[in-house]
Amino acid sequence: MSETQETPALKDASQNPWYVLMTVAGEQVGVGLDFDKELHARNRRYFNGWMASTLSEE
Repeated sequence: MSETQETPALKDASQNPWYVLMTVAGEQVGVGLDFDKELHARNRRYFNGWMASTLSEE
């Protein structure tokens, strides 16, 4: 960015529809070793199931 451009304000992730779709089962609260693999797997299954439902038979 040039010096004359302003940095856009960050938006709350919960306002992003893709983020909401990817965290239907809940959001991660831990990082690193506290990462909840089961929660991640549930969110992935829900998201992949939703996306798969949009595919045609082709």
